[in-house]
Amino acid sequence: MNCLFYKTVVIKIVLKGHTTYLQFQGKMDIVLVEPQIPQNTGSIARSCAATKTPLCIVGKPAFEISDKTVRRAGLDYWPYVNLSTHQTWESYLKDRHPRTCWLFSKFGKKIYYDVEFHQDDALVFGGEVKGLGKEMLARYSENILIIPMQCPEVRSLNLSNAVSVALYEARRQLRLDEGLLDKGLTQRSGKLHSSPMSCLDPSL
Repeated sequence: MNCLFYKTVVIKIVLKGHTTYLQFQGKMDIVLVEPQIPQNTGSIARSCAATKTPLCIVGKPAFEISDKTVRRAGLDYWPYVNLSTHQTWESYLKDRHPRTCWLFSKFGKKIYYDVEFHQDDALVFGGEVKGLGKEMLARYSENILIIPMQCPEVRSLNLSNAVSVALYEARRQLRLDEGLLDKGLTQRSGKLHSSPMSCLDPSL
């Protein structure tokens, strides 16, 4: 089941009697449904800040966003996180209008890189212990993706790692980072250094 909505903003501009409409498509969302480990959410927030990807938290997490463990994992990048919270899944859909909701689960029948992502999609992840739940998986049974693992003894990947894998595959498909090296980085003495326009970690 797809979410048949689009996060589209239309701006009306009137200049010297002429009317122009500019249309902007929204960005892909990272959605965490009732996350339970604060360090993971903090690390995910850092990835979202680095890629300017909105982070949406649905339901009640097992911690407060203001907890030191969450903030510490996100370092000092929290001011750059586009964060929104939603009491229920239905309120998230109403507020954000994702095009397609892709659920990541060990029960997925499709590998994450075998689907086509779009700019307005939502990448949805459940809590570290509970996952997304049977009702949610049944509702979006055609949109469940899996990140494959070779070792059967490993039950799951770390949530923050899974989000990074999915997010950067979607960005690769959409070529969202194309030209970034030309715009934001210079190379000196064999090292990459961030310019003032770059959002890369200056310690790299």
